[in-house]
Amino acid sequence: MSNPYDPNGPNGPGGPYNPQTPGGAPGQPAQPTTPGWQGGYGTPGQASGGYGGGYGQETPGYPGYAPQSGYLPPQQQPGAPQDPGYAPQPSYPTQPGYPAQPGYPESTYQQPGYPQAGYPQAGYPGAPGYGVPPTPKKKSSLPLILGSIGGAVVLCCVLSLVGLALLSRGGTPTTVNNDPTATPTPVVIYQDTLLTANDDWVNENECQFKADGYHITDSVICYSGAPDTTADAVIKVVGKQASGTMTGKYYGLVFRRTSKGNYYSFQISSDGSWIVFKDVGSSATDLITRKTSSAIRTGLNATNTLEVHMTGTHFEFYANGTKLGAADDATFSAGAIGLAGDTTIDVAFTNFLVTKPA
Repeated sequence: MSNPYDPNGPNGPGGPYNPQTPGGAPGQPAQPTTPGWQGGYGTPGQASGGYGGGYGQETPGYPGYAPQSGYLPPQQQPGAPQDPGYAPQPSYPTQPGYPAQPGYPESTYQQPGYPQAGYPQAGYPGAPGYGVPPTPKKKSSLPLILGSIGGAVVLCCVLSLVGLALLSRGGTPTTVNNDPTATPTPVVIYQDTLLTANDDWVNENECQFKADGYHITDSVICYSGAPDTTADAVIKVVGKQASGTMTGKYYGLVFRRTSKGNYYSFQISSDGSWIVFKDVGSSATDLITRKTSSAIRTGLNATNTLEVHMTGTHFEFYANGTKLGAADDATFSAGAIGLAGDTTIDVAFTNFLVTKPA
């Protein structure tokens, strides 16, 4: 019989009958120590048109007139893979005297340090791996951008089809001007720069072409080859006095001349005055007596743009874009157009133009 107190006997430390030996029964292996349960979070992947010759010269019938601009697929949070090395643990055999190992309740057990309550732990049968709750999808502006681009493409296609349809019919889109204040472009009846000699004007004696324009050097009227002016027209010319006395000497436009000694005339002086008269049977009568205006540029070689606007029997007179006055008369309804000078002065004209309303 062995000594129960023999340290090397069966009752000794490590002996099969030692009450402290795990297992507690003869012939039974020691109960293994259960490792702590562990599971790891997986880390989701991350992504990311005139006459053929002028009328010639004519002496005015008013000589000596007194001065006048990915999106990483929603983050998909798959279940995290199991951490290698932590395979599911086997069930432990039932030991004599020991109740069967109960599984930890999934609804109550929580791995310390993991805040997701209620997540099953790795290693339990049927338990998925830990995973991070899906991140809410951010609303994408892509549909709105694509919609806008699509709308623009459709509009361009429609406009292209309309243009092709018009071209196939040989037509072109028409621009409509709905602005009631727009001024129609006048129709040009006649124009001449008066810088080059031509057969529409007399080119001799007191009426001659020179390098700087058409010069008149006496009290004569030089008529153009432009068509006779009708009821409605605008006559315009640029004139200057190149030499001579500046006081009481006049130059300007003659219009609606029906025959010798029968016409209207609008003239200015280099002293800043202007007059309008009509000559009937070589007898002159004022329509507007001598007046002065600051709109008229004074002095030698000062250029002045003169205009006569005719609408039926109504006439308006302008100097350098400024309206000087108006008059009404029904004596002459149409006639020739010319340029007039005065004695002892030299005047030059350029840019002669006659237009009518559109």
